[in-house]
Amino acid sequence: MTPSHDPMLVDAGGANAASVALNPLADAAPLYKIKFTLKGHNKAISVVKVSPDGQWIASGSADKTVKIWSAIDGRFERTLVGHAQGVNDLAWSTTSQHLATASDDARVRLFALDGQCLRVLEGHTAQVFCVAFHPQGHLLASGSFDETVRLWNAQTGECVRILPAHSDPVSTIDFSPDGTLLVSASYDGLVRVWDARTGLCLKTLVAAGDDNPPVGCARFAPNGKYLAVASLDSTVRLWNVHNATIVREWKGHKNERFCLFLASPVRGHSPADAASIGVLCGSEDHRVYLWDVQSEQMVAQMHGHTDAVLAIDYSPSRDIIVSGGLDHDKTVKLWYPVHDSPAEAPRPPPAADAADVAM
Repeated sequence: MTPSHDPMLVDAGGANAASVALNPLADAAPLYKIKFTLKGHNKAISVVKVSPDGQWIASGSADKTVKIWSAIDGRFERTLVGHAQGVNDLAWSTTSQHLATASDDARVRLFALDGQCLRVLEGHTAQVFCVAFHPQGHLLASGSFDETVRLWNAQTGECVRILPAHSDPVSTIDFSPDGTLLVSASYDGLVRVWDARTGLCLKTLVAAGDDNPPVGCARFAPNGKYLAVASLDSTVRLWNVHNATIVREWKGHKNERFCLFLASPVRGHSPADAASIGVLCGSEDHRVYLWDVQSEQMVAQMHGHTDAVLAIDYSPSRDIIVSGGLDHDKTVKLWYPVHDSPAEAPRPPPAADAADVAM
């Protein structure tokens, strides 16, 4: 069943639409503006993800549901139900036909796009905070407050491996693009890189200093050579996976309480370089931040939400940004480039060599 109120679509494409405010040092027009505001959840938005084919947006909420929306026009499609507590994370399969959801009810659910729950994965003994599909689709990984990472057969629902990964809750997991590596990170401040096939821990990444701030999100770059890591010291760091060194740092957002999502790549944000690469991050100051990977400069701030923004994603095929706000906001916002129309056909992703360090 769906919530008692009907989901709503607000077209914000008029002249008064909220927009990106560039770094005050940059003299240029805004890059993105809100085209649609999607209303339907009755509690905080915890996660938003665009399907790999660029057709759909899935939003997960503390209201125990996942909602599916059109990424083209913001139209509401359906609500996925079944979790007994709030949804913390979700992941699309590479075919865009299935979703895995992670919940405070200690379960992972696998849904078909039509809303059918195909199976329920049970085994974690505490809240499941994160979930990820293997690029080939045959495996699911989940991380939990029980401090473990579990690997599941996506076809049968069988747990095939348990990794005693951390000494605090596991906050984030991600597979490398080629599927050979799995990264996990935790409130213990550690980022661990695993062999996805054998389950062996290959590396542990620790930022210099006596205090290891809790890690909220870790994401592989498309080339698999780098990891973007957001920590609760209001810093996003870019790690070279091979030699375990930090090669970039970004600051300016506020991140001290919640686990924020990262999204990349964002392209064409530099008027002088259409192939420029950026990284997106939510913030507890109600904004979304965009940094240039190469220069480490903050390129833009996105204003429009009325509460902290944890949920963020980017569609490289459509060049749109999706964000979600917490309890005082409860909306999903679709940001389009100011120079594009929502009806424009998807564009190809940036070339692999667009930047030496490509997020």
